[in-house]
Amino acid sequence: MLLCSQESPTSTGGGSVQVLRSTLACQWLEERGSIPPVEFQQLTEALLPDGSELKHVVDELLFRKRSGEELDNEPPIPILQDYLAERLAYYTQLASELPAVAGPNSVQLDDWFLSALRESWSFSVN
Repeated sequence: MLLCSQESPTSTGGGSVQVLRSTLACQWLEERGSIPPVEFQQLTEALLPDGSELKHVVDELLFRKRSGEELDNEPPIPILQDYLAERLAYYTQLASELPAVAGPNSVQLDDWFLSALRESWSFSVN
């Protein structure tokens, strides 16, 4: 998977943190069915097993990032790369099994928006 390969810019420590945020948000949605928290540490505290090597590595990266250290030149971290590859494969498969959902009716949405503008601002929009 390119996202977690040596050639990928997201294989750096900083890039991995961003990909991890997305995968943990997916896990939060799947398990809890609610909007994931914005604060990254809340995601890691809730979803990564306490005492695990992965949690230790992620906590260390977050500490360094909060301290202002630049992580973009960080070499790939095997345990984190393996976790991300597994999670991304899982969510790719899960997404492929979801039923297709029709997009919004943009004509109807445009009409509602224009109607709201007319009502709010009392003017004509063509």
